Amino acid sequence: MKRRELIAALGMVLAVPWLVRAQQPGPVRRVAMLIAQATEEDFEYEGRVSALVEALRGLGWIDGRNLKLSVYRTKPSPDEISKRIAELVAENPEIIIAGGGTEGDIQVTLDLTSAVSATPSPTPTASC
Repeated sequence: MKRRELIAALGMVLAVPWLVRAQQPGPVRRVAMLIAQATEEDFEYEGRVSALVEALRGLGWIDGRNLKLSVYRTKPSPDEISKRIAELVAENPEIIIAGGGTEGDIQVTLDLTSAVSATPSPTPTASC
């Protein structure tokens, strides 16, 4: 019986480094959210940000672990929106979520579209 225990223990010792390497975390995904016409005191938009964070957490994406979520808030003025978009694009996120009030939506969409189209990005692919 001692011989079997020794062989089992030796097998565990040899397998542990392989198991530890297999559990290394994957890359951290970068998501940026731009909200025009919102401040941190705006309960409606903060509720939306919290709902997004909770939904992502439910899917296994946890900010600070395997996800970096950057939230940019700005006034709906063209200059402020352009400034925030430049900061956001410089961060090179993989996903961009944008929104705001009606006035902010239009400006954000126009500015973000032109900024992102000027930035090279990988082509998404899928396989079944």
